[in-house]
Amino acid sequence: MSSEYETYGLGDFKLKSGGTIFNAEIAYKTFGDSSKPAIIYPTWYSGAISDNEWLIGEDKCLSPKKYFIIITALFGNGQSTSPSNRADLKPFPDVLFFDNIRAQHELIMKKLGVKHAHAVLGWSMGAGQTYQWATQYPEC
Repeated sequence: MSSEYETYGLGDFKLKSGGTIFNAEIAYKTFGDSSKPAIIYPTWYSGAISDNEWLIGEDKCLSPKKYFIIITALFGNGQSTSPSNRADLKPFPDVLFFDNIRAQHELIMKKLGVKHAHAVLGWSMGAGQTYQWATQYPEC
């Protein structure tokens, strides 16, 4: 699989901590057709989008023939807005799960047009984000 990904501009993104990420971007990659049931698959701390791809394939549990799979990257991971790609954001503001999930929600609902998630899955900090999705956006 290709390690290429896209980014979505969030504008000046207000954080729960009171800070702002100016011109924030969230990195993501999709697999499958957007008409299929959506699976949100966020990265973990320091994990790259490509690190999640090993579970995706026609012969794997996350089949693009059955699902619309969306991998999202956390703020600070080097692909979404991060200290490593934004020298103007030093010190980097305090970012919570809440902020990452709000950014993912905007990307997935507004940009990608998903109305409901079939599942949210991950491991390590990716798994932690599943709980935040469930409490922050229970209707999704």
